[in-house]
Amino acid sequence: MFKPLFRTAFAAVDRHLLPVEGVSLLEQVQALISSHGGVLYTNDLSTMFQDEAGTQPVTSPGDPIALWLDSGQGGLGSLGVERVTNGDFSSGETGFTELGGNSITVAGGQATLSRAVGGSEPVVSFSVDTEAGKSYLISVDVIDRSDMGANAFGVYADDVALLSTTASGVSQLLFHASATETATWQLRIMGGTPLTSSRDIVIDELSVREVPGHHAVQTTAAAQPVLQQDGSAFYYLDFDGVDDLLAGLNSVTLSQPSTVSICFSVPAAGTSRPLLSGTSPNRHNMTINGTDHPLIFAGGSLVDTDTTIAVNVPYIFTAEFNGPSSSIRINKSQTAGGGAGTEGLSGLSIGAGGGGSPPSEASVYAVAIVSGVLSASEMAVLEDYIESLY
Repeated sequence: MFKPLFRTAFAAVDRHLLPVEGVSLLEQVQALISSHGGVLYTNDLSTMFQDEAGTQPVTSPGDPIALWLDSGQGGLGSLGVERVTNGDFSSGETGFTELGGNSITVAGGQATLSRAVGGSEPVVSFSVDTEAGKSYLISVDVIDRSDMGANAFGVYADDVALLSTTASGVSQLLFHASATETATWQLRIMGGTPLTSSRDIVIDELSVREVPGHHAVQTTAAAQPVLQQDGSAFYYLDFDGVDDLLAGLNSVTLSQPSTVSICFSVPAAGTSRPLLSGTSPNRHNMTINGTDHPLIFAGGSLVDTDTTIAVNVPYIFTAEFNGPSSSIRINKSQTAGGGAGTEGLSGLSIGAGGGGSPPSEASVYAVAIVSGVLSASEMAVLEDYIESLY
């Protein structure tokens, strides 16, 4: 039986449910993003991990954040189609090829992999279709490894270990594909030298499924924001203003018009602080300037507001990027309007300018990016949800 390691918190909902009494704000926002296109990052701990592979959950203040999952399309609660043929082993050995004198046998819907005496890695191979820029949850249930000794079991791609375990039970890992291909992966009983005695392992429920969305990552430990908790017990990501940055793992590309909302606070006054930026020239940018005013710009044209941001106070900063009809909303009310250029959003940097410069000292609770101009009711759903997170 497939038992997710991750804590599932999301369920996709069709847009025709907007608005409906009894449907949560999260579900309404997910429906909004699903219908328009976009991303959603929230301060729900189930979306944050200390490693890019998603094997170390963020659990308490002080933990670094290497991976922030996009929950706008349902996240871990809306996994894509199965990419492994016969991963439940209901059709015998179909889809799996024995390699190097090693073997696979199937009985009762479970597979026994045998690495022969003198046999070397790998044991069997199978095919997986992947698409560049997408993320996949790899999962396998180790039923019996009593014959394995100290040898580990692993899932490999092109001789690179994706998942490795010396434990029984379900193991999972998030894999980020760099190529669109039908790849040959292997199941291995590992050990660098030929075995002097055979080794068997029993497995079930081998699975590779897409985790939909545009997930944000930072693989450099020193540049990872840290989880913190405010006085009202709400979680936020603390960006240090030195080098912290989360970047969109796969391209977030939206043409104008688009709507971006971010919940943030700043610890000090008088410093320019980019909160969110694209990574291409002339991209979207949302910044608190040196006089503590929120502004937005794209392609060199900007919209500024006279609203002054107070220190250590959370704000909802919503930007409607819509060429000459662009606007800024602070705490659910429009405060400025004008022309912010016509360029779209390409790439994504959170907590810094495009490509990481300049970095921003700021606290970020949530980010939502939606394609298109929202109706008044849709805007209310989006901003009411953001408001519920602090």
